[in-house]
Amino acid sequence: MPRLLPWRVRVRLSVEHWVDVEAETAGLAEAAAANLPNVLSVFGKSAVRADKLAEAQRSEGVQEGLD
Repeated sequence: MPRLLPWRVRVRLSVEHWVDVEAETAGLAEAAAANLPNVLSVFGKSAVRADKLAEAQRSEGVQEGLD
């Protein structure tokens, strides 16, 4: 069985936001993000490996966390 990898996917809620999901590929990560509660749509080709992110790469104006 393939190993699940962490991905960060850009989605549209009532406010643009990033969510973290686990999936085998970027495409599957985007599909998983689309099924999360309150997600209106997913930005295509937005998935990036969450374990490869640097703090400096965060987008300005994108809200973090769904607390």
